[in-house]
Amino acid sequence: PGDADLSPLVEAWRSGNFDEKATAASQFAATGHPRAAVILQSFLDGNLVFRKSDDRLTIAQEEADGLRLIDAWTGEDLGTVKKRGVFKITLNNSLRQQLRAVLAGLNLGSLDPAVRLAAVRAMLGEPDPDLIEILRQKLGTEPDAGVRDALATAIALASLTADAAEQRVAAVDALAGSLEPAVRQGLSTLIGSEKDPRVLAAARKALRAIDGRIQFYGFVETLFFGLSLGSVLV
Repeated sequence: PGDADLSPLVEAWRSGNFDEKATAASQFAATGHPRAAVILQSFLDGNLVFRKSDDRLTIAQEEADGLRLIDAWTGEDLGTVKKRGVFKITLNNSLRQQLRAVLAGLNLGSLDPAVRLAAVRAMLGEPDPDLIEILRQKLGTEPDAGVRDALATAIALASLTADAAEQRVAAVDALAGSLEPAVRQGLSTLIGSEKDPRVLAAARKALRAIDGRIQFYGFVETLFFGLSLGSVLV
């Protein structure tokens, strides 16, 4: 669809009704617009604004002398304006959560495995239990082994906060041995707050295994570097 055809959806973002904004965001993602991911990410980041002078939808970038505006549809640099020269699209926590889900579905549906992998890796640092079902659906159909591994890791990380202790233990077991920095951070956080002794024991065991692998690879790297240096000096 042309940008003009999207006007009703864009106008919904101007309203104060957050449910309408979320619905419009989902409908916009479904249009397949080539800049949908960029625009919705800017929306989530709080950088999507209307320029007051002409109602143009833009992406704002903070600068020392105001805001640099980028045309949301074309990426054209529109120069800078004062902050009072824009109307900011507002969000609340519920809308942010829904935007994350929309973006996850959008990026995970990309034909490019690198885009899908980047989308999953972006979730590792902020695992969201509300996205687990979307991730599980994608895991069942994902053709790329690397993306599948990342999806499994993201699901397990998000499951560390599951209500059932059995689910938390299963999540810990799935993460054992992973060298993803987010996994070590997630397990450390769990150990600091977990009350169930079974989960706590599993998490500590998994963390020890990860630290052991890190030390091993560090030793191998040091050994390899030493051998390489020795061959040069000889």
